[in-house]
Amino acid sequence: TAVDQMIQGRAGGLVVGISSIAEIVPFPGSSGDYGAAKAGLTRKLRGLQVTAAPHGIRVGVISPHWVKTEMATDAPIPAHEMIAVDDVTKALHLMRTLSSGASIFEIVLNNFKNPNPTP
Repeated sequence: TAVDQMIQGRAGGLVVGISSIAEIVPFPGSSGDYGAAKAGLTRKLRGLQVTAAPHGIRVGVISPHWVKTEMATDAPIPAHEMIAVDDVTKALHLMRTLSSGASIFEIVLNNFKNPNPTP
C-alpha cells in the first residue's frame, strides 16, 4: 500500500481521507448505507493513524456537509448554501502545514446557515 511505501521510505507524510458529515448524522430519508460506509472509512483511518504515527505519518479525515460539485446537483439544499470546494482544499492545507508535533484527525465542515449537522 501507499502507507507501506511511506513507512519504508522513512520520510513521514500525511494521509487524508474525504468522508462526509453523513458519518455523524444520517441523511433524512436515506437507508444509512452511505453514512455507514463513510463511518467505516473514518474508523479505518483511525486504525491507520495508530499504525502510522510511530513512523512519522499523520492520518486525518475531512468530513464536509454538501460540497458544491456536480455530484450535489440533486442535494436537498440550494447551491449557494453548500460548502465550496475551496473550503475543503483549505482544510487539507491546514492539515498539511501543521508542525511535525501537531495533528488534526478530523475536520468537520458544516453548513454555516444551518448549524444543525443534518446533511
